[in-house]
Amino acid sequence: MATKAKSASASRPMTEEADFLQIKSIDHLHFYSGNAKQSMYYWWKAFGFKPVAYSGLETGNREFASYVLESGNARFVISAPYSPSSPIAAHHLVHGDGVKMIALEVDDVEKAWQATTSRGGKSAWAPREEKDDFGIYRTSAIYTYGETQHVFVDRADYKGVFAPTYTPITNKEAQSTGLAAIDHAVGNVQLGKMDHWVNF
Repeated sequence: MATKAKSASASRPMTEEADFLQIKSIDHLHFYSGNAKQSMYYWWKAFGFKPVAYSGLETGNREFASYVLESGNARFVISAPYSPSSPIAAHHLVHGDGVKMIALEVDDVEKAWQATTSRGGKSAWAPREEKDDFGIYRTSAIYTYGETQHVFVDRADYKGVFAPTYTPITNKEAQSTGLAAIDHAVGNVQLGKMDHWVNF
């Protein structure tokens, strides 16, 4: 039986102009961990991610210890709580070590947040600014599958090492393993819920 061929326009990928959410890149993946320092060491020594920044008690962060690691254009953030009653601890108790946030670089966090929440996305936090001597770090976020969050990041006016409260790590070198970038992230969804999240 003959079938009608799809038109070229029906199979053509969405144009940049038509894309309501123009993502520039994956800014970073943020892992929640039971032990940030141990996890940092693992990614550093086993996979060649160079530790480049730290946030913790010494930098004025009384909530969690956090390390930023980079390999090429790939960036991981690994955080562990100081208090067992913190949201990070609660998440870790249920899920163990894993990605909590997928951060996406955009030109306008307000526009990205409005575009996604107006289409039914559940807000994790409204657009906000964090400031220090290095400029303004802007973010907003929505919930996606499960407890995972997609964070919109604009660091155009921020010149610091990562974000406010983070200080550079300058004394650690890494043996590259060739990991250059993050091109996608896969989310595991609940049994029988694939179509629900495809339509999200």
